Amino acid sequence: MSSLLLGILAISVPQPVQALEMDVDLQDTLTFNPDEIVVQPGESVTLHLSNGDAPHTFTIFAQADANVPFDTAGLNDYHDQNEKIVDVMLSSGEQRDITFTAPSTPGTYVLACMTLGHANGGMHGALTVSSEDGEPSGFAVDTTTLVIVAVVAIVAVVAVALFMFRKRSA
Repeated sequence: MSSLLLGILAISVPQPVQALEMDVDLQDTLTFNPDEIVVQPGESVTLHLSNGDAPHTFTIFAQADANVPFDTAGLNDYHDQNEKIVDVMLSSGEQRDITFTAPSTPGTYVLACMTLGHANGGMHGALTVSSEDGEPSGFAVDTTTLVIVAVVAIVAVVAVALFMFRKRSA
């Protein structure tokens, strides 16, 4: 009975959010394509970066909903003083895969090219961390799962009580 109970519990435990893989082009027109990446909190993210003919950087700042300046001096100061989730430089024609864990805090995280004048010229975007079900932990728990877990717990308590009663009667 205990192995059946453990099997049912294992099936009904919420599973972590799946990993996201996405292609991102760093274009010579001073844009990222796409310029918005939407993830769930704590999600594993792998981006396949593909660079054009000019050197570019791909930086994601670690502050949610920050007011990041895109003028060259302001952006450089912001870059020097703040944490980054990702901060890589790609040479002309380079392709690179980067993997990171999305922040656990929902919000908008700025991504920008730190090459002189590129962010100011429009080469910036957003990493949007949002959860459709409102669960900040990155786990999706639906009502059916909760009902199954509750029923299993009740059955386990009744089974233990019956076992104790039979043992005491004998």
